[in-house]
Amino acid sequence: MKANVTPVSAAIAAMPAARPSFFVPLNQLVLAEDQVRKTPPTKEGIEEMAAMLCSQGQLNALQVTRDPACGSYFVHAGGRRWRGFGLLVQQGKIQSDFAVECKEIDDANATAIGLTENLSQEAMHPADAFEAFKDLVDKGRTVDSIAMQFGVSVLHVQRRLKLANLAPKLMALYRKGELTLEQVMALVQLDDQKRQVMLYKGLPKYNRSAQTIRRLIADDEVPAHDIRVKLVGLKAYTAAGGGIREDLFSERGERFLTDPLLLEMLVGEVFEVEAAKLRAQGWRWVDVHPEYSYSERNQYFAMPQKVLPESPVQKAKRFTLEAELEALQQQHDACDEDEEIDVLQDKMDAIDKQLAELANDLIDTAAQDKDLAGVVLTIEGGKVRRLENLARVSERKTVMAELAARQKRAAQLPSGPQNGDADEQGECNEVAESVAVDSIPERLMLNLTSHRTAALQACLVKNPRVALAALAQRMATSLFVSYSDEPIKISRTSAWYALEKNSPTVGTSRAAELMGAERSCWEKLLPEDKKTWLDWFLEQPEEVSLSMIVFATAETVHAVQGRVDSQDHAAGLAKAVHLDMREWWRVNQENYLGLVPKAKLIEAVVEAKGAEWAKDIPKMKKPEAVAAAAEALAETGWLPVPLRAK
Repeated sequence: MKANVTPVSAAIAAMPAARPSFFVPLNQLVLAEDQVRKTPPTKEGIEEMAAMLCSQGQLNALQVTRDPACGSYFVHAGGRRWRGFGLLVQQGKIQSDFAVECKEIDDANATAIGLTENLSQEAMHPADAFEAFKDLVDKGRTVDSIAMQFGVSVLHVQRRLKLANLAPKLMALYRKGELTLEQVMALVQLDDQKRQVMLYKGLPKYNRSAQTIRRLIADDEVPAHDIRVKLVGLKAYTAAGGGIREDLFSERGERFLTDPLLLEMLVGEVFEVEAAKLRAQGWRWVDVHPEYSYSERNQYFAMPQKVLPESPVQKAKRFTLEAELEALQQQHDACDEDEEIDVLQDKMDAIDKQLAELANDLIDTAAQDKDLAGVVLTIEGGKVRRLENLARVSERKTVMAELAARQKRAAQLPSGPQNGDADEQGECNEVAESVAVDSIPERLMLNLTSHRTAALQACLVKNPRVALAALAQRMATSLFVSYSDEPIKISRTSAWYALEKNSPTVGTSRAAELMGAERSCWEKLLPEDKKTWLDWFLEQPEEVSLSMIVFATAETVHAVQGRVDSQDHAAGLAKAVHLDMREWWRVNQENYLGLVPKAKLIEAVVEAKGAEWAKDIPKMKKPEAVAAAAEALAETGWLPVPLRAK
């Protein structure tokens, strides 16, 4: 009687019997050329396999065919294991004839068997790997031993353990594919699983991105690179009981302080120590601004500083430093090597610092009016920076009036007629003009003030009344004063040659465009025969002659300065035409950013946008730093000191 055989049992009966394994010396195994996996494994993958072979032994046999000609065997499946054994030989952990478990297959079936082995290895779900690592730790294994066993980094294990801390409800969503790995990495930044669930469920379905989750978690924290943290120090913060969260999934292992109130208290303590010292020195007030940005700077103005005369030694040192800086700048501009550019930049920054120190040494601190002025405390370079001898803009009128009165008393001058605010304001302005300006290299000072001069010329063309008044004043000065230094040159010498010589970019400025158009208009209007010009002007309405006088007067303006401490003879003219350089000049690489050291770029960005915008610039190469600064300063209206209204 014939037995009944079902289709399933028939299929099982037709399956090939399990092939016995045998051992082959490693040095007799050769990788087959017709391997199914054409892409070789990564170096890390081989190292990982070698570590697992070393710690756990060989779990699966290699699939091989025998070469009867030489007695060696070709490996068709198990190439990463074969490479792992080879790495162990290189490391001296096994001998080259180490016995490797193999199973022999037919040449005809080699490709099919190799493909079957690789396709049948379905990767486990990442969640299973996370929980498996956690299970090993729960059983007493250390992170270091697990990393060594599986040939991975300690950080790799730490990240998997962190991911294993995902709340069970959220882990179930991840297994179903309703959560991405990026969302999981963001959610596990919270150690509290209940808070993970609350945060996720509290977000609308359309706004549950990893970026949103990270932002919400970080809203109540302070990044470790914050300037306040640098001031206090992480050790002091943790010693006071502050917590720190480390983002294991960020490229640089970013850390966050989880107790911002404690940090603020510690910052306040540091500032209070400094403030107490300053109050004891007699300063009227001390204000604290950890971030001294553009908006904060606008709340204060510098009090007049008495500058001591420069000694021959100081002058010689300054000339030497300025010459060195000029030479370094030329090398910097001609250099193409990033490393050499960085070296030159560091040297230029060091010289800039020395020049600033020389300028500070000339300030007569004994002459400061501490009972009228104060000090702003801020953070710079992780330390408290003191900005002394400032006055509040809200108190400008009172402070400047008192300074004017003191100057009168000191000079033993009569008080004069009490004609109210106009007289008082005039004296206040006269005192305010003596406010010191930040130290700037001569070449850059010439460049910037050339732009200011061009803008002054353009403004005068639009203000005939001011131009004629300035010309009249200059004529009166030339007649009745033996010597004076005025911006209007009565000899009618055009200042444009000097401007273009001092500034390569002034020729493309908006002011240059306007002055060029005005000149072109006159060139077309005037007769070709210069001998007939007098008759021509006599035939024209009087307004035509006045227009020519205005234009010619404007073109003579020369207000270029080479030193920040030199007198600004054009200040009154700039005030008369209401000069606002924000209408004429926009910061860019050519006119400022590419001409100053990286430290000045950072200073400008911090002033205009705040320290957070500038935090990455110190790590950049100069070209990247210039581009980043240009992007940050765009549309801010930021101006370097020589171009600001006085």
